[in-house]
Amino acid sequence: MTDFEQMKRFFEEHQGRLVGYEVIDSATRRTADLDEGECKGIANNPCVKDFFVLHFPFDSRSNLVDIDSLDSFTFEICFVDYGDKIVIHDAGRTFDCGVKAYEGNGVIGAHKTVVDRYLERNGMECDDWAVTKETSLATFARDTITFVKALQTLNNAQPFPPYLLELDAASEVADVLSRCWIKGERMVKEDGARRVAIFDNQKILQEHFTCGEQAYPRGFNKHKFVGLFFNSDGKVLLRRRKNDAWDFAVNDYVLEDEWSSLCGLQRAVKERFGFDFFFGDVAPALTTTRDKLICDFYVVTDYNVEIEQLCGDGEDAFAWVEREELMALQAKNDFALYSPYLIDYVYDIKGQSI
Repeated sequence: MTDFEQMKRFFEEHQGRLVGYEVIDSATRRTADLDEGECKGIANNPCVKDFFVLHFPFDSRSNLVDIDSLDSFTFEICFVDYGDKIVIHDAGRTFDCGVKAYEGNGVIGAHKTVVDRYLERNGMECDDWAVTKETSLATFARDTITFVKALQTLNNAQPFPPYLLELDAASEVADVLSRCWIKGERMVKEDGARRVAIFDNQKILQEHFTCGEQAYPRGFNKHKFVGLFFNSDGKVLLRRRKNDAWDFAVNDYVLEDEWSSLCGLQRAVKERFGFDFFFGDVAPALTTTRDKLICDFYVVTDYNVEIEQLCGDGEDAFAWVEREELMALQAKNDFALYSPYLIDYVYDIKGQSI
């Protein structure tokens, strides 16, 4: 099987898992009404040995995550086999939609130098108004994600400096494609599972909107919280469920009947520790946003509780650990996935919390 065939097989195997898209082979594609760019540059190009298309519908009418092309055009990219190289190709659609179509504002044509500079930073180029990126079997999945993110950004070009700006929508597309093609995630059917509350970017609860715990919400965000409890000796409380890695003592989602992460924290402490947590209006020390997820980090100091007092549901193991012990667990991949820089920051600010 050639490298080109392996790439095509990869995308076929990931159809229907998380992101809504279709793989269209060259024979099927040739039966369609091809536009000028695809016909001249790819389908009827004598230098092209074979090609296939990744077709991302605006609405796949499924529970999969759909990629909005930002301008509501159907979004497609092509993989082209030239024999000596494989190229990801936009068939000239980005220029057609941004300049020729009446919806376009012409920016990517009027500011070609800005476009070329942006594409070059991403290992891409624009030749005869077609955007391309050479790829290989070792890098094609990440190259495709970069390519899609760049096209999303070009589609959102604005008629004022800096003209091109990678916004949240493009980053979210890159995140969900990474989850699909790099991490191999699947859309999980969660019938009977806990329902998670949905929030907008300002952490405002969207009433009557929920999603499954493992779902990728459409339009809004899930809200998560992490509780970091330090005792007077500076040790942090860790928790481990059976067959899992260690994590901070509380790590959970805001559920559908809760209105804030503090409300969720109070409920989770009761579930994990077996007694209440209510010390007034505690504010999160840090909030991060990534992958449609808002995460509040609560840092609580002088939490002098003995391990023997933590009963919970009986399936958890708890431990007070020094910073060096935590870092050793992380080095052995026996600790949850947090950036070391985030952990360092939490230790730096813990003295400013209650």
